[in-house]
Amino acid sequence: MDIDAFVTAHQPTWDRLEQLVKRRRSLDGAEIDELVELYQRVATHLSIVRSSSRDPLLVGRLSSLVARARSAVTGAHAPAWREFARFWTVSFPVVAYRAWRWWLGATLVSTAIAVIMGAWVVSSPEVQAAVGTPEEIRQLVEHDFADYYSENPAGSFAAQVWVNNAWVAAQCIAFSVLLGVPILYVLLMNALNVGVTGGVMIAAGKGDVFFGLITPHGLLELTAVFLAAGVGLRLGWTAIDPGPRPRGQALGEQGRAVVSAALGLVVVLLVSGLIEALVTPSPLPTWARIGIGVAAEVVFIAYIVYFGRRAAREGESGDVERAPDVAPAS
Repeated sequence: MDIDAFVTAHQPTWDRLEQLVKRRRSLDGAEIDELVELYQRVATHLSIVRSSSRDPLLVGRLSSLVARARSAVTGAHAPAWREFARFWTVSFPVVAYRAWRWWLGATLVSTAIAVIMGAWVVSSPEVQAAVGTPEEIRQLVEHDFADYYSENPAGSFAAQVWVNNAWVAAQCIAFSVLLGVPILYVLLMNALNVGVTGGVMIAAGKGDVFFGLITPHGLLELTAVFLAAGVGLRLGWTAIDPGPRPRGQALGEQGRAVVSAALGLVVVLLVSGLIEALVTPSPLPTWARIGIGVAAEVVFIAYIVYFGRRAAREGESGDVERAPDVAPAS
């Protein structure tokens, strides 16, 4: 084979493929089809050159071109850092953002129940007596409530809190398979517990202690629990009303999206656990401890709104199957 004549005949094809590869991110439909066709043609040229020529420069050039064209056509697996960044800027926040009505509803109803229960305890000595004996209430008010946050080393206490809160959030998500009905019970028990404890503390004149200790970590912690409940309830409702899509498809997409919420909440609850272990029992002034808790809550809500709204506008759903499995090769 006359290698010079071969190169002269096919040089325009190689140059055109080179141009398309360089512009792979902005090709239109016709150019993409052309890229695929030229990739196949040049791959054949490479096979011919390898079998008929010993020119290492030509073989190397065509091998490189074919490899880059193959990456442009078939894609290359996205690096782990890109998947990690996508999770925190798209998958997790968009799931939370799309379910905001559900977890806002869970927040408002739970807060109302806790306030009503707390007011009932404060105003009714009979209810206080039903909660515990005078000695038990005195022990709770004067020792147990405050000591809970400082009786264990910070590290082990943070781990204990994280596991407990993660378990509550996991229950909210897992119960979604039962149409979300048990989630309502979990929220009710949590609200009643907070209401009773707060009512007992306020009735004993320790309202400042109660809010000073529960607010720093409680804002973010309860938000995470309500978020878990919200996405779980939304998944349960999808089983009842899948919308215009087939029920199986809707449940599959929403179920996979909930996985993103579960993974993200692990980290959110870890942060709230660290605040509970390190900030809540610290000697910082009450205003400073509460300020840290409020700041953490504001940052989290702003993060969900900013990234979640942006992803929602781009049509993202948080479904892990829709995450890009491939990315254009550089």
